[in-house]
Amino acid sequence: MKESIRPYINRKILVLDENTPTKVAARAMYERRVGAAVINDKHGHLTGFITDRDITCNLVAFDWPSSTPVSEIMSEGLITANEKDSISKVAKIMGEKGVRRVPIVYKTENGKEKCVGLITLDDLISSKALSPIVLSQIVRAQIMRRVQGTKSQRAERRKGQTLDRFNKIMTAEMALANSVFEKAKCTLLKRLVERLPYTEAAHFISQLPNLVQEDLLNVPAGPNLNINEESLVRDISKELQMTSDEATHVIEGFWKGLERFMDPAALAHVLSKLPVEMRVLFVGQSEEDWSNLGESQQSFLGTLQEIEEQADKISRELKYKNSETDDQAFGTKFSSECGEYLKQETAGD
Repeated sequence: MKESIRPYINRKILVLDENTPTKVAARAMYERRVGAAVINDKHGHLTGFITDRDITCNLVAFDWPSSTPVSEIMSEGLITANEKDSISKVAKIMGEKGVRRVPIVYKTENGKEKCVGLITLDDLISSKALSPIVLSQIVRAQIMRRVQGTKSQRAERRKGQTLDRFNKIMTAEMALANSVFEKAKCTLLKRLVERLPYTEAAHFISQLPNLVQEDLLNVPAGPNLNINEESLVRDISKELQMTSDEATHVIEGFWKGLERFMDPAALAHVLSKLPVEMRVLFVGQSEEDWSNLGESQQSFLGTLQEIEEQADKISRELKYKNSETDDQAFGTKFSSECGEYLKQETAGD
């Protein structure tokens, strides 16, 4: 494999400024039909590398805005090769670093690095330029890199980015200065974890940034029934030296921030485990609204259970009367009888 890599270099590359919004980067990748881009700074120095997977995972998983600059999610410490290098050298780089794309660069007269192309593992495989042994070594290295990824510098950087994103959302919604925000955020998170049953508290913590989770692992297991809407308002009023109304607004903002960051279904489940008074405090609905909602839910669930029981009864009766009927005929009869039952039940609505 002393053959030069020149014939395998893909000259169709995309180079973006590190301040480029992620949405613009994604559109550029789509239009150019490429899956990655090289990133440089305002001086033209190469600073990182970003893939379509980086964009998808970060924006979707963490609900980051599409205006996030690519510098916040790119991989730093660019791993490169020279177009004079051999296939064996590039394969060694891929195997040692656990990467499948290697930008090809050369230094200009003023000392800057310029990207002239890209070598990908897929291109080398399709060209049959790698032996099965070398290919297996590269793939194994990629798998190990993913397994050990939580210990990597990149993973630690992502933890910090996720925490920054969380704090920006919470600060904006709680409308607090940075000097007091951290204290209020920690107090409310700890009180909420203490108030929830142990299992629900664990699920709630798992939805938060890793660096926030670490601070909540030693919180006593709940539910602590002494924590209620009055104690929350009192604690925030005392800590931040503000009125009860001001504290209430801070708490409402705290919940709005969680709604923007967390999975809606998971947060709705958390809310359902809290007493009505705390739900009112967090989301601002009246106790009457929550009571009416609860009655509606119970009525719906009761109706649903009746329908399921009747469908099961119809199924058993049909199977008893028509033991030799084929599946298609059985399905037709079952649907017909269930339909008649629903018509009867809703005739008065």
